[in-house]
Amino acid sequence: MRLPTHVVPTREEGFTLTEALIGILIIGIVFTAMAALFVGGIRSVQDSKSRTLATSIGQRHMETIRNLPYDSIGVAGGWPDGILEATQTVTESDATFTMTTTVQYIDDPFDGLVTDPVSPDVFPWDYKRVQVELQSVDVQSVNPIILTSHFAPDGIESEDNRGTLLVHVIDANGTAVSGATVHVTNGDPVVDASQLSDVNGDVFFYALQPDNEGYHIEVTKEGYSSAQTYTVDLNPASATYNPNPDPADASIVVGEVTEITFAIDLTSTLTLSTVAGTFSSEWIVNTDEGSEDQIDPVMTLVTGDEVLFGWNDFRNNKWNTYSQEWDVSDQTPGWEVDLQADGQANQAAPTIAVDSEQNVFLGWTDDRNGNLDVYLKKFYSLGTDLWNGPKKVLTNANAADQQNPWVTADKDTGCAVVWNDDRDDEGDIYLQRCNAVGDYTLVQEARIDQAPTGSAQTNPQVVRDHTAEQPVEGGEEGETEPIDEFYVAWQDARNGDDDIYLHRVDTVGSGLWGNNQRAHVDAAATGSTQTDAQLLVLGSGDPVVAWHDDRNDAGDIYLQRFEKETGAPVYGADVLIGHAPAGTTQSQPAIAALSDDRIVVTWIDDRNGDPDVYATMINGDGTEHWDHDKLVSRDASGADQANPDVVVLDDGLGTVVFSWADQRNGDWDIYAATLDDNGTLVAVPNVPVIVRGSKTIGSYPNGAPPPDNLPIYKYEELHQTDANGQLTITGLEWDTYDVEAQAPFTLNQSTPALPASLLPNSSLDVQLNVQ
Repeated sequence: MRLPTHVVPTREEGFTLTEALIGILIIGIVFTAMAALFVGGIRSVQDSKSRTLATSIGQRHMETIRNLPYDSIGVAGGWPDGILEATQTVTESDATFTMTTTVQYIDDPFDGLVTDPVSPDVFPWDYKRVQVELQSVDVQSVNPIILTSHFAPDGIESEDNRGTLLVHVIDANGTAVSGATVHVTNGDPVVDASQLSDVNGDVFFYALQPDNEGYHIEVTKEGYSSAQTYTVDLNPASATYNPNPDPADASIVVGEVTEITFAIDLTSTLTLSTVAGTFSSEWIVNTDEGSEDQIDPVMTLVTGDEVLFGWNDFRNNKWNTYSQEWDVSDQTPGWEVDLQADGQANQAAPTIAVDSEQNVFLGWTDDRNGNLDVYLKKFYSLGTDLWNGPKKVLTNANAADQQNPWVTADKDTGCAVVWNDDRDDEGDIYLQRCNAVGDYTLVQEARIDQAPTGSAQTNPQVVRDHTAEQPVEGGEEGETEPIDEFYVAWQDARNGDDDIYLHRVDTVGSGLWGNNQRAHVDAAATGSTQTDAQLLVLGSGDPVVAWHDDRNDAGDIYLQRFEKETGAPVYGADVLIGHAPAGTTQSQPAIAALSDDRIVVTWIDDRNGDPDVYATMINGDGTEHWDHDKLVSRDASGADQANPDVVVLDDGLGTVVFSWADQRNGDWDIYAATLDDNGTLVAVPNVPVIVRGSKTIGSYPNGAPPPDNLPIYKYEELHQTDANGQLTITGLEWDTYDVEAQAPFTLNQSTPALPASLLPNSSLDVQLNVQ
């Protein structure tokens, strides 16, 4: 019988690859842990040995100090002075340490403190505290060993020929600064000591020998400004010449405490950028060579780059209205001599406009009839009289005064003129129309204001709405033709204070809005004074009014836009113009519009201490187009400028022309300048500037060079902007800084205005507009 055969599977001895890898990993983890423990143990032993050795060295050094005479316990050259070295390198048992020794006097409260206001300690240097610190050079991870001990004199402290110096360190807000290094030096007696200010910002230097202005003090801290005393230097040729330092080096008086406070704070950064607009050089508009006054300039565009100027002139020892045409592109006059409108004396308030054929309307007031009347003259742009002399504006109140005229051309070759008239009370606003040949077409001039009797309305302006049109009678559907409709703005006291009002009227002066519209919409302006109304019409037909407003201070310039059909204000709030500092005065605005509804605003501004002409530009929606104000008048003499005006050329470039009255030559002249790029600023490289803080460290005495009584500034440095017109100055102390451009450059204006405050731990960017 055959038994079945059973095959028993066999197994090879050993580990699989996976099992081997797992085993190796486990062994590695175990050995790594054991190695870490081993290394840690070795390091612990090394650290322990290092600390033990350092402690032994320190104790021996302290024992050596204990065997010294009390007067010898001090750091050589420090305070208290002695024979000990401040820093030593000690090597022992193949280990190297840096050993630092400091010694301080201690004022113990047991016998009173030197700062006690009732009974101060006369001898506050009660004992000395010695600190020895050892840091391993080999094992940097070991914390330093610090040993401290106190050493008292053999008897009661009684050095009655000594005094105390107490230094307070504070920041810009008067808060104590701890951790500041206070370094005191003196050549005779020799003192060179440094201590850190405590949590109260205080540092005491006890038992100093008396000396008059002999102790020089410097206070520093990382990242902070520095402060110090200053040594008397009587040599005018010295770079540190300072005959009257403030603060001067400290004096020590026997038995007294000299206290001195230093202010330091985190440093700041000042960045300057030098830029320039493209204003043309200025020119004098009036061509006379005399020294009489020319004032009250007005302008209007003739065509292209030709501008007609009008002004009031005293060259013949009487006030007359004059005009002159200029090609502003090359700054050449169009006429050989300025054109006198009329020889009658006592003329004032010139006004000027140009019709569609470049004929000029020139208006003014004079008193040739015993009262003030408005006159108009029309001439061709070459100066040829078209009416054979001036024509008095026709009114039904010949005995009353008509003043402050303003003229605008109509759709043909006639005009509309407005004025304020006192026939009924202190003044109302009236309008009259005149055709091309000088005939006044309204039998009864139209009263524009709706104010109650007894209030004054003055200083009107009128502009034609060039978008006004009507359907052509008998024409095709949708066919229109232009008509004459006008906006009038004026100053109005109907509410008890002066406001600006405006109205829209038709060709005969009848109102198209239900009521006169008050210009300002802000409640904050109610009760304040608004004057100097200026009026223009945008391409949409919406009127824009600017005015002088004292709601905030002595005066700002505000602006508002109104909807053509209803008179409703377009901007939700009145638009404040410019970036003048609070408390300065802005007045006498003038405005002009570009073809894309941007608005140029110019005004008189006293931010620099004297009246200057400034300008800015805003968009049609009331937002800023320029983020800065431009100083238009560049006279550096400090002379006054007044009565600016502005027009925009029809040259396809948007060139802006400014005019103003200017007193720089001793008498008043009419000046003008153009701005060619609508306010674009370009960098001006390599401009040398002096940056000067307001803090001083002394002064020059009478009779000493430089000029008498000049202050010596703590910071006054010459710098230069780089190839991109940039200059960044870091590490500056908080202060109020001014900047002076150096030859051949002059500073026209800055944004923000200078001097400007630089706060601690801050950055300030200043844009310098230079010429």
